Amino acid sequence: MRLLSHHTFQIMVVPVGLDIGTGYAKVSGGGKTAMFPTVYALAHSGAVSVMKDMDVRSDGGSRILERVGNDAAKLSKRYEWVLLRPVKYGAPYDRRGYGLVARHAMDAIGVDPKNAAICAGITYDAREHRSRVRNIILGMNPVACAVIPQAVGTLVACGKETGTVINIGHGTTEIISVDANGVNGISVPKASDFVLSQIVQSSRNKVSYVNHEKIFVENKTVIGKLVGLLAAGISDEVGRIGVPEEIILAGGGSLIPGMQKALSAAIGCKITSVHDPLMSNAVGFEIKAASLVESMKKGIKGQTPGKQ
Repeated sequence: MRLLSHHTFQIMVVPVGLDIGTGYAKVSGGGKTAMFPTVYALAHSGAVSVMKDMDVRSDGGSRILERVGNDAAKLSKRYEWVLLRPVKYGAPYDRRGYGLVARHAMDAIGVDPKNAAICAGITYDAREHRSRVRNIILGMNPVACAVIPQAVGTLVACGKETGTVINIGHGTTEIISVDANGVNGISVPKASDFVLSQIVQSSRNKVSYVNHEKIFVENKTVIGKLVGLLAAGISDEVGRIGVPEEIILAGGGSLIPGMQKALSAAIGCKITSVHDPLMSNAVGFEIKAASLVESMKKGIKGQTPGKQ
């Protein structure tokens, strides 16, 4: 983290919310939002150069080619490219890939990391990796960085300080409860992929990100049964942290047909969905990042000249 001064903030520090999930990375900041697959692909230039139909050019040297996001997902059927998910169950699995995804997110919204205060998220059960995530993001040399539980972002985006959130992501379902005593929660290793993997058996298709809408239409009966099973499993975990009066539902999995209704029936409480369940965490993180910037401004103003 850089040495801060009044001049740093005169340049205008941009608050950024970064939600790098197992399936998709979401980012919000600078008046823009973006979302893309959390996929990292790499290949040796020598192997790629012999493929005439490739749109990637090699300089003839011995080097590694890298792609992230949509560009990486498009390469899923190319045998000479190795595809990796840099995030597994919400935790950074591949440091290099995670860092490239974070940089790609900043590029997607046109914000220079060196002029940004970044708030990122991590799943509740992977919180021991918080310092690792923070160190990777600090590698971009932002003005400031904070890492908080993913689902808390949704709570902040809804303008609430306390409450319970169920965030159904790609690889994990986050159940977070925030009250006067702090944050309590659990990460359930079943989420959207539990439903989709039963329908789409090809692991290659899972990497290349299938047409979800088409799957939902063509497999209504099976989807309904799988949603019921997932809802029952999530309900059991909610009971372990105490059944709340109301739950806020977010995450891409909340858009699976019948999910909200099945959860409400299984848990036995009112469930409300957020306006944009895919981006709610990132939007909340941006708000937290903005608060961090304001706190830093106040701290600098209160410093004695010459001692910043």
